[in-house]
Amino acid sequence: MEYPIVFGILLVATGGSSVACGLYAIQNNIKTPVNKVFLALGCAMLLWCLGLAITVVAANEEICAFGRRLAPIGWGIICSILLHFILLLTQKNNLLKKWWLYPLLYLPSAVTIFAYTYLPLIHLNQDHLIRNELGWLNISITDAWDWFYYGYCFLFVAIAIVIVYLWAKNSASKNIKKQVKLLIISLLVASVFGSLTDILPVFLKIRIPQFSPVFVLFPIAAISYSVKYYGFLRPEAENQNELILNESAYTNVYRYISLIFAAGSVLNLVILFLPYYKEAFFPSALLFDGALIAITAFIFLINRVKLVDSIKEMLLAVGLSFIIPSVTLWFVCSGSITIWAFVFLLIIICLLFNRRILLITVIVSSILTQLLTWAAVPSVSLEVNGADYIFRIGLIGFAAILSFYVHKIYVQRLKENARQISMQMLVAETSRDFVSVNEQNFSDKVYSMLKRCGGFIQSDRAYVALLDPDTKHAYYFLEWPANSVPAHGNVFKEPASGMQSMLLKQFEFHNVVKLHDTALLPLAEKLKNQLMSCDIRALLALPVKNQDTVTGFLAFTAARPIIGWRSEPFTYLEVISNIIADSIIKIDAEKEIKFIAYHDQLTLLPNRILFKDRLEQAIRRAERTEKMIGVVFLDLDSFKSVNDTMGHELGDQLLFKAGRILSRSIRNYDTIARFGGDEFVILLNDITSTKDIIKIMDKIIDTLRRPVLLNEQEFFISASAGVALYPQDGADVETLIKSADIAMYDAKAQGKNQYLLCSWAVKDQAPEE
Repeated sequence: MEYPIVFGILLVATGGSSVACGLYAIQNNIKTPVNKVFLALGCAMLLWCLGLAITVVAANEEICAFGRRLAPIGWGIICSILLHFILLLTQKNNLLKKWWLYPLLYLPSAVTIFAYTYLPLIHLNQDHLIRNELGWLNISITDAWDWFYYGYCFLFVAIAIVIVYLWAKNSASKNIKKQVKLLIISLLVASVFGSLTDILPVFLKIRIPQFSPVFVLFPIAAISYSVKYYGFLRPEAENQNELILNESAYTNVYRYISLIFAAGSVLNLVILFLPYYKEAFFPSALLFDGALIAITAFIFLINRVKLVDSIKEMLLAVGLSFIIPSVTLWFVCSGSITIWAFVFLLIIICLLFNRRILLITVIVSSILTQLLTWAAVPSVSLEVNGADYIFRIGLIGFAAILSFYVHKIYVQRLKENARQISMQMLVAETSRDFVSVNEQNFSDKVYSMLKRCGGFIQSDRAYVALLDPDTKHAYYFLEWPANSVPAHGNVFKEPASGMQSMLLKQFEFHNVVKLHDTALLPLAEKLKNQLMSCDIRALLALPVKNQDTVTGFLAFTAARPIIGWRSEPFTYLEVISNIIADSIIKIDAEKEIKFIAYHDQLTLLPNRILFKDRLEQAIRRAERTEKMIGVVFLDLDSFKSVNDTMGHELGDQLLFKAGRILSRSIRNYDTIARFGGDEFVILLNDITSTKDIIKIMDKIIDTLRRPVLLNEQEFFISASAGVALYPQDGADVETLIKSADIAMYDAKAQGKNQYLLCSWAVKDQAPEE
């Protein structure tokens, strides 16, 4: 490879690298002024590099002159853009609002571009171009325009260094001090080495091409480095859900890129041994093959290095900036007639990356390379032989392989997006459904949820179990079986079940328990046999928690192994298990509110509201069955003396004990309520005769005669009660309670510690009393 081509490759690669570094630094956030100016800095570098590259490799003086006119647009304005960027970076907002700043910033660059681009076109300030083994060179004598440019560059760079130095000095942030130190060092390196390569050789009469942009790349790379480690330009946050590639696919993409060059190396070796291949090209072809192997190793190494994905992409972009012109210009003598098309393979694979850094860098580097090839070989006569056709077929084959791979990735991503939408719909439907959940419709809503979730994850059965915190027995259990699948819920119900104990133990460490194939359970033969006997080959379970306490679980099973469960995170099912937990809390709260509304807070017995409601229902039921109802109004005798002598606290305890005693004295389908103070009311259902009433009341009065132990003291209590019967003593709630109350007062009047049945005589006597 000739020296001019080497310089051209170096300059074009520098231009491509500046684009990659600029794109990495701004990372899709082009809205802020500082990012816009930094991107303009990269574009100026691009023009500078392209102009110098065309200059050095030009096939004739006309093309060289074109490059000399293009390059000043880049190097003429780059110092102005750099200082503008520094002012924005250091937040000199008041200064940036001054209108006169911008003429001061950009007038020197306009003069420079005018002097080196326009004046030569009208035969003023012309270049003196010669060509040697290193390429085309300008050997014109240094004049006033050159001194103006040198002064302008050194002045603006010095001002930039002073501004950032003062910024760091006045800042308390360690990050700012570190990034300023890095920026100043890179600016100094660029200035010193740029002067050594572009200015000093002019005075020493050394004939070498200009390549100072290679060193100007250092500050741009320093800023890109600062973006990652110091949050320099505040890049736009990346949404992980928008990424095209997952972790494994991301690794595979690097492998495919390295495979392109490895396959190219193999194809090149095959072409070498074709009978019509010219032996004169053998050494160059072998060297090219070695270069392809080195490129393969470089890309493979990037994939293996433990770096964040964005830095890997930037390194790959910088690498491709060198690789594309190197591979293409290797065959510049033939106009790169076939090899140039390999960039389409890179473009295809770059479509997979969510960031556009790689794609834009490949496109820009490819265009720059073709412009450079055009400048080096404007026209060429060549012979197309079998080697070219084989290489073209190989490129088509590689393109086909990559296209199928890219298609596979995009289809897979579309499926993942569709599944993600379905997950969100599943959670949304469940959440919407459970908004109106209550104690009555809880089971219906849970069953609908199990049906939706079970169908979505393709399970055969789905379960919800709610556990008693003490016994671990399932006080609530609901199972959904798919069509024609038998129920096997018993394996989850009892605490003695190995399945339930295993789940509870696993829930201590995991939010999701997954067994994609129970046959693979290690060291758990008993549990494995139990599951296999219930035709369970796959299991998925999630805890239902209340304040970090497991109160139940949501489980899914299948009669076949489901490999997909192994990699699925099931975060949406965690949300649904939380919805179930919230529903239980809501129902419990409603129960508590209802209990408070319809029960006495001291004795925890029904209050008069609930009692009257149950009595109303009992009356309607008695009308249909033609049975009697008993209403007992009971008052504790001399309870006021207990409050007065022992205190209200002990009196409350006595009332509670009395309520418990009375509750145990009646039947399960009867109701006792506290009416107020020391008064209790009892509803006796399904009374067939007066004998039933007498039997129950004898038991109640006899039970109350037994001593009650409070604070290690025995208390003897007694009660007086009146009994009213439906329909004899009343046909409605109020009448029955009033009749029982009248009978109770008559019992007290006759000596207490007894009960009386209501009669017409008792009712007639009430007004007289």
